[in-house]
Amino acid sequence: MYEKRVDELQQTLMDDDCYLPFLQRRMPASTARAKLSASRGDAEALRNGMDRPVGGSDNAWTAAAGDWVQYELAAPATLREARIAFDSNLNREWRGENTAGFKNLPFCYP
Repeated sequence: MYEKRVDELQQTLMDDDCYLPFLQRRMPASTARAKLSASRGDAEALRNGMDRPVGGSDNAWTAAAGDWVQYELAAPATLREARIAFDSNLNREWRGENTAGFKNLPFCYP
């Protein structure tokens, strides 16, 4: 029975920001078929299913204040949800005040 559920579990874990090496999140068909445009740069990384830097690719679209991205569907549709993922920065080490060593503090942004 578990063999039928492994893929579902993997996708759920990746949707919850768990990194599973060599696996890609599946994109909804509406996302994959939509015309994608952005105020600057190539935004294709938003739908490539890779949420971490791998090799020489950041697998990210970096925006500045005021930048935008748009998915244009071929026909009107009702969307159930929209997934927005920010950089969790789990690989950043930071030495906090009064600490003996490094800590991972993904919530500590400038």
